[in-house]
Amino acid sequence: HGLTLSARARLASAMIDNSRNAEALAVLGPVCKTYGTAYGESHPATLNCLMLQARAARMAGTLAAANPPMDKALALAGRVLEEGEPAAAALFIEGAELRLAQGRAAEAQTLLEGVLAKATDAAVQTRAKGVLVDVLDARGNYASAETMAVELVDVQAKTLGASHPNTVAALTSLASLYRKEGRLADAEEVFRDAYQRFETPQVQFTAYVNHAHDDWAELWLEAGWPVAVLAALLLGWLLLAGVRAWRHHGSSPLSTLLPCAASVGPMLYLLHATVDYSLRTTANLCMFAFLCALLVPAARPSGGRATNGIL
Repeated sequence: HGLTLSARARLASAMIDNSRNAEALAVLGPVCKTYGTAYGESHPATLNCLMLQARAARMAGTLAAANPPMDKALALAGRVLEEGEPAAAALFIEGAELRLAQGRAAEAQTLLEGVLAKATDAAVQTRAKGVLVDVLDARGNYASAETMAVELVDVQAKTLGASHPNTVAALTSLASLYRKEGRLADAEEVFRDAYQRFETPQVQFTAYVNHAHDDWAELWLEAGWPVAVLAALLLGWLLLAGVRAWRHHGSSPLSTLLPCAASVGPMLYLLHATVDYSLRTTANLCMFAFLCALLVPAARPSGGRATNGIL
């Protein structure tokens, strides 16, 4: 039934939006085949399904697998595009994005110029110009890309508003073009404008929350006496383990010196924690735990004596 097919196509589209591209492809295969049989190969629903197939394959990173459904859809959509059908124009834009991702910028430009010449829908025209800016940028035609990007910013600002995400995205594209042309001052000015539109003074706060640059102080503020007791136990254990490490004589110089070095490392971390929140950094915390592990006596072998750490 048509409603069932439409629901499955919408489900696949939602899967693509959630990066579940392999599942979307599995759903779209039989749906596109049924659409073609029931409605005809050039029906807008069939073309949209083929476009979704190509998009799912492109988003999954399998660009070659995106070619068959996209090539088929583009071949069938020419007549519909002549009639100014927005769905067909959207398909050509999707095809241009695929060609651009494949490094075929010249083909992408041809598709987009066809859309701009034939499509009458304002939203389609705007989207096509946005992709064309990226295509011209990829081809190194910065002057033409800049002209279209400036036009696109004006159109987006008038139709969507100066602070709309699409307008801000157009501004950042323009700033990127200025940077590539070596116009760094212009690029900085445009980027500042884009940033101020994105994060307006109304959404900023006069106060903000940050970690205290002292792990000991923050632990005390967050947990009080319980954490103070645990910290005292940790320090006591490190002192005892350090004394044991320095009194230990292993079977080799490495097994003797390694626990000694390991006893110094945690103390340095804890000392550094008085002026920064170093132990809230995952890498530092992992190294701190590893050094502590080296101070833990190994299992006592039968007939032997315990050794420190992993050696």
